[in-house]
Amino acid sequence: MHHSNLGDLYQRVPDETQGDGGLEGYSQAGIAYQMYADQGSKNTGEVTRKQKEKITEDLKKLETNKDFWKETLGVVTIKTWILVVPECHDKAVLKHAQVKMKELRTKKLPFLDPNAMAAIQTLKDFPQACNQLSREQSTLRIEVPVPAHDAVELRAQQEPVFASAIGRKIKEGTGETDEEKLKSWKMELLKHWVQYELLIDQLLKNYIPKANRLKEIVADETADIESVSMLGLDDPRLTIEGALSHLRTRLGSDFTRFDKNVNDAVVWGIVARWIGDCPLQFRRRTDGTA
Repeated sequence: MHHSNLGDLYQRVPDETQGDGGLEGYSQAGIAYQMYADQGSKNTGEVTRKQKEKITEDLKKLETNKDFWKETLGVVTIKTWILVVPECHDKAVLKHAQVKMKELRTKKLPFLDPNAMAAIQTLKDFPQACNQLSREQSTLRIEVPVPAHDAVELRAQQEPVFASAIGRKIKEGTGETDEEKLKSWKMELLKHWVQYELLIDQLLKNYIPKANRLKEIVADETADIESVSMLGLDDPRLTIEGALSHLRTRLGSDFTRFDKNVNDAVVWGIVARWIGDCPLQFRRRTDGTA
């Protein structure tokens, strides 16, 4: 993002296989990056020591992997090598980086500029990119999956009791007698449930804390609404509209950073599951609707 703002191309170096070879990424202009976030240090002295060790280790990797970098970098010549860290407490780290870069220059690596320098930077050195990232993350982006019709039909076949319960409760809760309408509504609710499951899978891959928090909320709300239903209490959540409204409010504080489509899909998915899986019976409102 930083280099894109400057009109420069940045290439990330994959590290899933045999590590990154000493570079996190590099730009077309010859800026090379390595990242390091210390963990477990008890004081700034220990952090400084580890940062120095990281500099020594990764600059050495450039020499060790010189054949790889010669072919990979191609026409790109490294002019500046930057170690990005959360915080740098001691200027001795800067001095150490320059000493090690001076040693590396004597190796006359074909991809290293004769006047290459080393630098230490933190996120404070990338204010524009950080601000841009913060704005973009104000809403967490996740695609709402659209289940295929065949997948919904398959779920109805795989869970006949669940599908039958949805159909029965819709009929009881709405008073509708048109079988085609009831079948359409049943399939729509089954689609919402399948969609909810696919969303949970995406959350578990991309936003694990949110997925776990959602599961906690659903478990709490399910237990509560089951109790209310079995006790025969007069509660607005025992209408479909009331349940939807309650869940939208309940999820609001925890999921404000997801867009409305995601929240609606989650809410409808939970209600669909409640209708088909819980012992509760949704009541008709006084105007005859559910």
